[in-house]
Amino acid sequence: MMRINFNKLSLLFGILILVNLHSSANNISDVASDNESDKTSKQLEQDLKLYPNPAVDYIFVQSNQGLILKRIAVLDMLGNVVWENKFQDPYPQYKFQIPLDNMKKGIYFIEIEANDLRIARKISKE
Repeated sequence: MMRINFNKLSLLFGILILVNLHSSANNISDVASDNESDKTSKQLEQDLKLYPNPAVDYIFVQSNQGLILKRIAVLDMLGNVVWENKFQDPYPQYKFQIPLDNMKKGIYFIEIEANDLRIARKISKE
């Protein structure tokens, strides 16, 4: 029987992944903090920009809020990581450049772990 990795499956269909990396709510105070994190995640998602898209040699990740970046990865259509940067000392960044010059033309996904959230966006490489 074939196992399916749902994170990869979600990426294949271009579904935006927005996951709170903290544990699930166990009591009322946790539910309140989850609601606050939902608001934060929506604000971050609206504020996050990737450009130019389509891209040729590079793409920028930009946020007016300042991202506490933990990891940025570029995944191909099969969900394989083709480029990755893990940040040793996370600090707020407002703009980060991702090199695409060694990648073939096609559709890719940028997966960003920042501010205790995981966000994925689809991009096109020309």
